[in-house]
Amino acid sequence: MGSANPEVRRGHWGQVVRLPLPGGRGLELARWEMLLYAAIVVAVAATRFLDLDVRAYHHDESIHAKTSWDIMNGVAYRYNPVYHGPFQYFATAAVFKVFSAGDFAGRIMPAIFGTATIFAVPWLYRNHLGRHGTWIAMVALTLSTGFMYFSRFARNDIYVAFWTVLLFGALLRYIDRPQRRWVILAAAALGFSFVTKENSYIIGFIFVSFAALLALWTFFGQRGRDSADETARQFRTAFQALGRDVDGLAYALLLFLGVIFIFMTSFFTYLPGFREGIIKSFTVWADINESQRVNQPWFFYFIFTGVYEAFAALLGLAGIVQAIRRPKLLPVLLVYWTVLTFFIYSIAGEKAAWLSLHPTLPFTLLASWYVGDRFEQIRSVGGRVAVALIIIVLLGWTAVNSVRVTFVYRDIPNDFVIYTQTSRDVLETLEIID
Repeated sequence: MGSANPEVRRGHWGQVVRLPLPGGRGLELARWEMLLYAAIVVAVAATRFLDLDVRAYHHDESIHAKTSWDIMNGVAYRYNPVYHGPFQYFATAAVFKVFSAGDFAGRIMPAIFGTATIFAVPWLYRNHLGRHGTWIAMVALTLSTGFMYFSRFARNDIYVAFWTVLLFGALLRYIDRPQRRWVILAAAALGFSFVTKENSYIIGFIFVSFAALLALWTFFGQRGRDSADETARQFRTAFQALGRDVDGLAYALLLFLGVIFIFMTSFFTYLPGFREGIIKSFTVWADINESQRVNQPWFFYFIFTGVYEAFAALLGLAGIVQAIRRPKLLPVLLVYWTVLTFFIYSIAGEKAAWLSLHPTLPFTLLASWYVGDRFEQIRSVGGRVAVALIIIVLLGWTAVNSVRVTFVYRDIPNDFVIYTQTSRDVLETLEIID
């Protein structure tokens, strides 16, 4: 205290602390970042786990919980694509086995995955989001109306969101530093996503098509241009390393198919389930899409995002413009991911509030990248204050919506986040019966 040594003065809040994480050299965080991350931990825990059993079970939640309870009690599971993949049933059955069945226990896994989705962001995306963009993304996903509500909801989409974060994050990390572990992570994420829900075909298509377009641009779009271009050279190095790692690709394919085989066969108890799962997961949902069983207007997700996710909507649009003007890997990926997701889900015959997580995820990351980049580029105090106020206002509006829907209305369908919800009279009736 009072020392003239600039390193000592810097060392209080600016001192860099290394946080070890799997799959790399760890994160180097300033002390103020560590404090901020700790605050986010508290916020996530409160918004994901508090009063998980107060809301009446939604119709779909009750089916999922009952099926998990049956599995726990020895009933054989057979995959039915109408009720989605087996992962959540076996995962929830394991929770019931440990904690005993109940309304709270039935939502523990969604809450865990909702939390893990947020804390996968600094591990996989920080090098591209930047110091400020990373914590902004974590806060934005914590306060997101869709992510808060459906992280407390026994349905598949929060699991798929987590696998999606891992999938695209593995791609970024592999391009940064080509290592087999990222190929294995991508294969595992895609495999678990496929045994979670059938919209993984959409996610897989976006992932594979982006990687293919990136490879075409790297090897053909840059032909005849300056070979010293650092970005093109980095992409070329990554794809060449991937092509040489035949063993790694084989292991990844075996892991992907192995995960599907284990879950679709109900842990080797019904071997035809593997073939049936691959065929039915596509054909049944193709028929459902044609029937438009649960449809909304084509602009449903645009309205949903505009009303409930103001931060993502407004700053995400600005991020699209910025990505076009100054293309970099992450923003280009996020623009491609966002635009294609909105397009596919808008023309699909099945539209529901819980599916909003999938376009909201890349849009929120894009908005966070943009505002974090602006904050780092602007040097004037007035400019930074203006950016901070925009963040506070938009995230504040999102937080108001989130708290109202999640903790005030809960299961009263006053908002269209609360969709085909069971009445809380069910809980009161059960209390009377007990």
